[in-house]
Amino acid sequence: MIKSPLLDLVKEKIVDKNVTVIAIVAPTTSVAIGEHFGYKPGENKISNLVSSLKKLGFDKVFDIGYTADIVAIEEVFELLERKVKNENLPMLTSCCPSWINFLSKQFPHLAKHVSTMQSPMTVMGSIIKSFYAENEGLDSKNVFVVGIMPCPFKTLETNYVSEALGGLKPVDVSLTVNQIAGQIKEAGIDFNSITDFDFDAPFNQTTDVAHIFGYAGGVGESVVEFAKRFRPDIELKLIKTSGIENAKSFLESLERGEVDADVVEFMACSGGCVGGFGMACQTLKGEEKEKVVAARKEGLKKLASEKKRKIYNATGHSLFKNWLGTPYSETAKKYLHKK
Repeated sequence: MIKSPLLDLVKEKIVDKNVTVIAIVAPTTSVAIGEHFGYKPGENKISNLVSSLKKLGFDKVFDIGYTADIVAIEEVFELLERKVKNENLPMLTSCCPSWINFLSKQFPHLAKHVSTMQSPMTVMGSIIKSFYAENEGLDSKNVFVVGIMPCPFKTLETNYVSEALGGLKPVDVSLTVNQIAGQIKEAGIDFNSITDFDFDAPFNQTTDVAHIFGYAGGVGESVVEFAKRFRPDIELKLIKTSGIENAKSFLESLERGEVDADVVEFMACSGGCVGGFGMACQTLKGEEKEKVVAARKEGLKKLASEKKRKIYNATGHSLFKNWLGTPYSETAKKYLHKK
């Protein structure tokens, strides 16, 4: 087993009775974790994973799909404001850390095009360490949030320090699917036989958007479709692309003013998060890799088809009502967006 300081830190926090340790799980994880335990790519094994995380000692396990819904609706209002003002278009989605890291380093003068919205992972952490902690009577300094993600580059987002949280990081550690699978095996947990637990309330309700986010095109499609519900009179043009090898040529086109779009979704991994390098089969190439990615995408589509498409999930709606106010409000900008 490869040793990791991050894994050691998580174990240390779990045994500390003064710390509430919360795992937050990306929807893509549900259709990929099973590959480590003999299941086919695309099979939904989220109950097995949540149950295993509980066995490992996590106090709560929340669904990042909850905040995918929140991110979609916030980006809708940000996009509409830009469209009405005709400013900083096209808006570039900001959920992929590899893509944002590449743009920031190679084309920093184009940063004005990037959505100010945090990713679903850090939005979840921000909500946990503010709204949730306050309602549960927890000291946010003693809440430790661990992302379970398909992407090793999500660790970049754990460097983000939030002024709204008093200098705390929304997410303390991000672990990959591969890393958490290794921990489950090391602990001797019988992953295949335990399905005792599901996601904990209140962050356990999602719409289909949560699963659509997991593959290329899903974020942009969700934003455009939701925007139409608020402003059917505004026509929005969307470009969807993935593969970090395409980033340079795309951004050069943007520099030259050749991109005809209002919103652009870019994912560094080919196929989106379902092709993330933090999951099994990351060394596969060509047709073999494409089959695995396609199977995971179909798994997410199946999960999405079981959800009802609506503007907010039930709990998300109450979050706006009881805390954030309206979408893209000053409170929402303070806690969920980056300056």
